[in-house]
Amino acid sequence: MAQKHSWLVPLIFLTLLFYLNFVARVLLSPLAPVMEAELGYTHAGTGSLFLLISLGYFVGLFASGEISSRWTFTQTIQLSVVGFGLSLIFIAFSRSYLQIGVFVTLLGFMSGLYLPAGMAKLMELIPSAHWGKGLAVHELGPNCALFIAPLQVEVLLHFFDWHQVLLCQGLLTLGIVGAHRLYAGQGGSRGIAPRLATFKDFFRQKNFWKLVLLFGMGVGSTLGIYSMLPVYFIDQGIERDLGNGMLSASRTLSIPVVLVGGWLTDRIGVRRSLRIILVTAGLLTASIGVLQGYWIFVPVFLQPLLAVCFFPPAFKALALSVPAELRNQAIAYTVPFGFLLGAGVGPLMLGMLGDAGLFQLAFVGLGCLMAAGSLLTRDLVEE
Repeated sequence: MAQKHSWLVPLIFLTLLFYLNFVARVLLSPLAPVMEAELGYTHAGTGSLFLLISLGYFVGLFASGEISSRWTFTQTIQLSVVGFGLSLIFIAFSRSYLQIGVFVTLLGFMSGLYLPAGMAKLMELIPSAHWGKGLAVHELGPNCALFIAPLQVEVLLHFFDWHQVLLCQGLLTLGIVGAHRLYAGQGGSRGIAPRLATFKDFFRQKNFWKLVLLFGMGVGSTLGIYSMLPVYFIDQGIERDLGNGMLSASRTLSIPVVLVGGWLTDRIGVRRSLRIILVTAGLLTASIGVLQGYWIFVPVFLQPLLAVCFFPPAFKALALSVPAELRNQAIAYTVPFGFLLGAGVGPLMLGMLGDAGLFQLAFVGLGCLMAAGSLLTRDLVEE
C-alpha cells in the first residue's frame, strides 16, 4: 500500500513549490499601494514591474529546457525555487525603483524555470492512471496563492513594512526548498534540449498567433487584472485592507468553478465555450470601470468566476490545432507569449492609463477588447 501511494508526498512537495512560485510573482500586487507611496513611483511604474516579471518569466520558460537537459529535473526545480527565493530577499533590501526592476526581472526568470521541469517531474513520478488527479492537485498551487497572498500581506503589514514582508517570504521559500533537497535529493531524469527547427514547424501551424492573442486575453483577464486591482481600489477611494480582502475573497470559488469550463467545453464545444466566456468576462471587466464605490466589488467577485473557465477550452483548442507530436511544444511556445501579453503588457497599459486619469476607461477598454476577442474563435479547429 505504501508503494502504491509513494507518489503522494512528492506531489504535495511539488504543489507547495508551485504555490511558492506563484506567490513570488503576485506578492507585489497587494504590496503595490505601500510601495508606490514609499518610493514615489506611478501606476505605470507598477505595471512596468509586472512587465519585467513577465519578460523574465518568458525567457525562463524557454531556458528551462536547456538547463534540464544538462541538470536533472529535480535540480532544475530546486535551482528555480532557490533563485526566486533569493530574488525576493534582494528586492526586500532594495531602496530604489531601478534596483527593484533588476531583481523582479531575475525573479521572473528564475520562476520560469520551474513549470516545464515541474510538469515533467510530475508525469515521471505519478502513474499515468493518476495523471488527472495529480494535475488537479498541482493546480491548487496557483489558485491558493491568488487567494492567500492578499490576506497574508494584509496581516503582515500590521506588524512589518513591505521590505520585511518580502524578506519573510524569501526566507520561508529557502527553508522549504531546503527541506525538498533533503527529501528528494538531486537525482532523476533529464530533459531534451530544445531545437530551433521546432520553432519553424510550429509557427507554420494554423491559428498559432490567433491562439497567442486568445491566451493573452485569458491571462490578462485573470492575472493581469489581479495585478492592478489593489492600486485601482486606492484610486477609487477604497481602503487598502478592504480592497485586499475582497481581492482574496474573489478567488475563493475559482478552484471548483474551473471544472465548469471543462464541462462546458465538452457540452457545447470549444468555439461556443470561448465565445460565451470571453463576451461575459469582457462585460464584467468593463463593469469594473463603470461601477463606482462598493458596487465595484460585484464584478470584481463575479469576473474571476468566468475568467478561470477560459483555460480548459483554450488548451483543448490548442491541442486540436496542431499535430499530436507537436502538442507539448505548442504549450511551451504559446503560453509564454500569452503570459507576456496578458500579465506584462496588460498591467503596463492599465497603469499608464491610470496615471493619465483614465483608470476606469482602461478597464472598460480591456473588457471591450476581450469581448471582441470572441471573433478570433471563428476558425478554430473543432472536434
